[in-house]
Amino acid sequence: MIRHPTFKPHWTPFVIPQTGIVLLSSEERRILRGCPFADLTLLLDGMTCVDDVIAALCDRHDIASLCFCLMQMENAGYLTDGPPETPPSLIVWTESGARLVTSGPRPTQEPDETRAADSFTPEATGAVSTDEGLATANPGGDPPRTPPSHVDGPRDKRFASMLERIKPALQDTLVPASSFDKMLRVANLLPREFSEFWGIECRLDQTIQEADILFSVYPRTAGASLLAGAQPSCLDDLCEASPVWRALRTLARHWQRPDHPERLRITGLWLEHDTAAVRCDADLLRSIRQPNVFVAPSSQATADEIIRLTGILSRFFESARGSLPDLRWFMDALPPGARLFQIGWMMTRDPACGLRLCISGVDPAALRPWLSAILPRHVDELMPLIDLLTPLCRGLVFDFNLTARGVAPDLGVECYIRKVFDESAEWMTLLRTLEDAGIPVLEHWQAVDDYVGTLAIPLQQRLHGDRLELNPIRCINHVKCRLSKAKIAQVKVYLAASHREVHLEDIKLASGLSMARDSLLGSNGECRAPTVR
Repeated sequence: MIRHPTFKPHWTPFVIPQTGIVLLSSEERRILRGCPFADLTLLLDGMTCVDDVIAALCDRHDIASLCFCLMQMENAGYLTDGPPETPPSLIVWTESGARLVTSGPRPTQEPDETRAADSFTPEATGAVSTDEGLATANPGGDPPRTPPSHVDGPRDKRFASMLERIKPALQDTLVPASSFDKMLRVANLLPREFSEFWGIECRLDQTIQEADILFSVYPRTAGASLLAGAQPSCLDDLCEASPVWRALRTLARHWQRPDHPERLRITGLWLEHDTAAVRCDADLLRSIRQPNVFVAPSSQATADEIIRLTGILSRFFESARGSLPDLRWFMDALPPGARLFQIGWMMTRDPACGLRLCISGVDPAALRPWLSAILPRHVDELMPLIDLLTPLCRGLVFDFNLTARGVAPDLGVECYIRKVFDESAEWMTLLRTLEDAGIPVLEHWQAVDDYVGTLAIPLQQRLHGDRLELNPIRCINHVKCRLSKAKIAQVKVYLAASHREVHLEDIKLASGLSMARDSLLGSNGECRAPTVR
């Protein structure tokens, strides 16, 4: 058992006294029900040893229950050994509302870089449970309460401020200053709240590194509200100047209507700005105004609905119309269990590349028959490479270019290990295999590994009225290999960053936990935790 337990820096504890706790991160929410969890959380400051914590609470709970709850939290990956990098603070819900409580006296510190936990996604065991209903937006699907963002606001209101936060973690060997500057110029034209989950695409197989930047937008988020034009923002200029952004605004406005079919058929979108290809100001302007757009269809959408949606968006974007006649044939060829994960319009690429179709959920046993149906002349050269990657990953996504002449022979394979806080050893095994296949990727691996982590910001600096900013998280999202002519022709890594804000009242309402009056907090909200002996 950990000797001086405290919560890992990506988790922010939210205590409902005498009832349980909610653990929040930029990626996940967990609810731990039971009075012992609430009482223990008030004492887990990373400086008090386990024996003293248990001794302080043994008159309220039996020792076996306390030990069981501590083991549950440790085994689930919530705890680490102290002392913490920032003041060990938490939020407690009192009769008068949310209140900040600091567990033990600690000096105020500046944000510090903390290495990410190895285990981030715990198995649900015992009292530890996942609550999918806990959302960053308001319950009931109402439009999120977005702070106003103005066209001429200060720099910290632009997304460039979020990119600058992760700059210390990006080594020049991975993203050189010239490449970072191009991404920064794109980010400076977007509002700070535009994306909660975004990423950087880095090439691992090149001596001279270049990078692209990507932003996700999902329904019922602040970014979707700004994209729809619900509040004035710097997006208004982009939507006025660019047909692609105007089409995106139309889509976002559909999302704002609960009864609109597109709200049910599209679960999110990604915008990719090809800054790696920028050589002059004209290239940069084109990259900003014509991002590559990836749309995620709902898993419940039928083939007919997806084909209709693709046709509408192809007309909106004025792109890839020549691919539409073969889309029905491609969809009908999907093996059982597989689905169209994303559809991409590569507006900054050669128009001949057509639609990008990303397929997930393919059973390994169905791979060869499926590829034989859609790429019969190339299946024999592709399968040995896919067989090489399959046992090294926890999931594969296959990327095809559907052109006016059919499916292009080059195949992209996205390799996933875990969603966030990926195991370094597992990624190393994958990259060593690629190195043995003749792709020089290991020289950049240390820079990639060093990127992973949490920006630990003191809780006091993350509370803004009734809104709580969660600690930003950096992780490896996936590695992508491009297969061409019986070899791995290119390897990219997608570095992700997650940044979210939540409303305190929404957390309590969505958790389903109600406050009991008898607790370790007095009526004035002050912590009256037992004296540690």
